[in-house]
Amino acid sequence: MKCQQCSRPALMSWGPEGLPLCLSCSTQYQALIADQFDQAARAVHFAQSQIGAVLGYYTPPAPPAPRKTVIHAPTTNNINVANAGVVNSGTINSIGYAVGSLGQAGATGAAEAIKALTEAVLSDPSLSPEKKATVLEQLSVVAEEATAPLERRRKAAVMASLRDIGTVVSISSGLAALAEKLLPIIQAHFG
Repeated sequence: MKCQQCSRPALMSWGPEGLPLCLSCSTQYQALIADQFDQAARAVHFAQSQIGAVLGYYTPPAPPAPRKTVIHAPTTNNINVANAGVVNSGTINSIGYAVGSLGQAGATGAAEAIKALTEAVLSDPSLSPEKKATVLEQLSVVAEEATAPLERRRKAAVMASLRDIGTVVSISSGLAALAEKLLPIIQAHFG
């Protein structure tokens, strides 16, 4: 199931309608609810102080609201690594750099496909860390070859890597469906 607000996998549902949200959007939603609660609490305290002033009794001022620390999901070179666990940051940086280069070169379809598949692999809880590392290394090879000049690309290595990626992600139904949609876009970049 996809998040209602973005394209990441939903991890929880909110409200009576069961709105599916990913961890990042859920965190933002919780922060919004907390801010609304704080605003309502300040309004109630203000109303109590006004009533106290009219009736002639003292109401102490409201204590200052505590400062909130906002933690955003880390993004490494275009790749969101929230909930990724332990991963090789060099591999992620390599993929992220390639995604940025492809986007700047006008190959946005391939860039978005590689980015979406990388983020899906990172956030999929059904893949073991070893399987994630395998898929990410294969994606790194594909991404680096995608940025190479056309005459220097190793098409056979890329096609083997894409086949391996498809095989490994087939154990997760959500990833398998996504890979089925995205791998042809990546293959089309290589002709």
